[in-house]
Amino acid sequence: MRNDELLRRDLAVYIFNDSVTRDEILRINHDDFEADYFVYAYIKTAIRRKYYWSKMFKKMMKYVCIYSNC
Repeated sequence: MRNDELLRRDLAVYIFNDSVTRDEILRINHDDFEADYFVYAYIKTAIRRKYYWSKMFKKMMKYVCIYSNC
């Protein structure tokens, strides 16, 4: 798929209902060593700029609070 064929909301790429892709986006922005283990507010801003999916903030909060070792 070419860049101009991506489904977007504003400038953010829409991520379809694919939990693997969504979890990978969260993992990269939270758990990755290069991401410097950011807090929820930073993750929320960083991901919101690039991606969009339904109920994304709820999923982010759940990931940060439950599935990570914060």
